[in-house]
Amino acid sequence: MPPPKNLLILATASASPGLAQLPKALARAGFGVGAVAPEGGLILATRYLSVAAGLPGTLDTPAYVDAMLGVMRLWSFDAIVAGDDWSVRYLNAIAGQADEGRVPAPLAEVVLRSAVPRPHRPVIETKSGVIELARGLGLTVPEQIRPASAEAVRAFCREHGLPVVVKSDYSASGAGVLVLNDEERAVRAALGHNPGCRVPWSPEILMVQRLIRGTPASVALACRDGAVLAAFCYATVRANPEPTGAATVIRTIDRPDMVAAAGRLVEALRLTGIVGFDFVVEEGTGVAHLLELNPRPPQSAHLGSLVGADLCAALAGAPAGRAEPDRTIALFPGEWIRDPESPYLNSALHPVPWEDVALLTAIMARPPAARRPGQRLPATVSFRLAPSP
Repeated sequence: MPPPKNLLILATASASPGLAQLPKALARAGFGVGAVAPEGGLILATRYLSVAAGLPGTLDTPAYVDAMLGVMRLWSFDAIVAGDDWSVRYLNAIAGQADEGRVPAPLAEVVLRSAVPRPHRPVIETKSGVIELARGLGLTVPEQIRPASAEAVRAFCREHGLPVVVKSDYSASGAGVLVLNDEERAVRAALGHNPGCRVPWSPEILMVQRLIRGTPASVALACRDGAVLAAFCYATVRANPEPTGAATVIRTIDRPDMVAAAGRLVEALRLTGIVGFDFVVEEGTGVAHLLELNPRPPQSAHLGSLVGADLCAALAGAPAGRAEPDRTIALFPGEWIRDPESPYLNSALHPVPWEDVALLTAIMARPPAARRPGQRLPATVSFRLAPSP
């Protein structure tokens, strides 16, 4: 399949600064970029959009279909990028409707071209499903169980030792991940006790994993039809909150083994787009254990040109280059939020979107947390057309 020309980004999170900075990198690679997101979402503030559709109220699948049809009447797009985990689920749901002929033909064609093939859709929506697929491919992954009973959790803790990780299939940026050093707390958490959790948390979507002690690391890559086009690897230097939160400072590393492992899953799932894989490099052995697939652009996706491997250029069919190791980047605004006096703000690369004034202003205003899916939106959608710079 040839590279697309115009990309439409779907978003559900109103406060994702990494995703909001991706249109600039895509536009500079030659793409036209549009976005559909909740009204007030950060991505709608960037100047690097050709069209923006702001959705009021709560979110559901019909609302995204209606909004995309509205965009299609104004602006032609030939691929859809799911910008966050909930958007992946929306795109999969819309693809299911397209399979059944319930989506108008022009949009259905783009949706089916952009979503993963039907057999793989349930797999990429769950963290545990990806781990089991990776295990079947012979990749190195942590031991895990579904917590069928309290005794099963206790037996797992005794076999693999404490602490253990209790994790939701819908975890994101550290939310929905507990590292527990007490067997009975692990039992209660695995059976559904986690007051105040910001992501879905119930026994049928939880897993208990062996904790791998080491350094968190990731691969960000561009791919098309199951083939890796470009990639760069990095280790987490700082996270917020420690130790399981989102990375705020990263350092590029040379890990062909991680790229190869990610490539096996890209091929198996026939992935297209920009995606991320999280690992932990085990202390003492240096072995990289795959933790999860993020089947959407990671927060580092727009940084490839800074480290020598431009993922957006690769997706556009241009040479991407090879990543340079030992480049340290303080992510904006993550590291500034973690510690306004952080030395990394001066010593590391710190790409702030100074020229994108509206986006910078919106980021500094600290938008509210991501909205959750809910009922159907009102019919009113606010569209904005603007020339890309």
